[in-house]
Amino acid sequence: MRSNEPTISVISLERGYQANAALLHAHGKALQVMRAKGSFKPILDNALVPVLPCERCRDGGLRAMGTVRKGGCLQRAHACDTCGTVQLYELPDDIMP
Repeated sequence: MRSNEPTISVISLERGYQANAALLHAHGKALQVMRAKGSFKPILDNALVPVLPCERCRDGGLRAMGTVRKGGCLQRAHACDTCGTVQLYELPDDIMP
């Protein structure tokens, strides 16, 4: 981790199928746009992924929805199960999505 990167607090860990189920009925515009990107790959059912706090609504959890290439980097996309906000987090080189 670089010294200038903010620390991300993790609420819990869950499997990809749990994250997918939590986002099943989330239909925000940002989610639709992310899922439509050509480089988007959904999270695998058995992947162990973090649930992060949503800074926007402070009520829901940011659930992993998949990975996307942006600016030459692989990033994991998380979406809030309450307000639909989408956040991207750069994956370190030694982490598999």
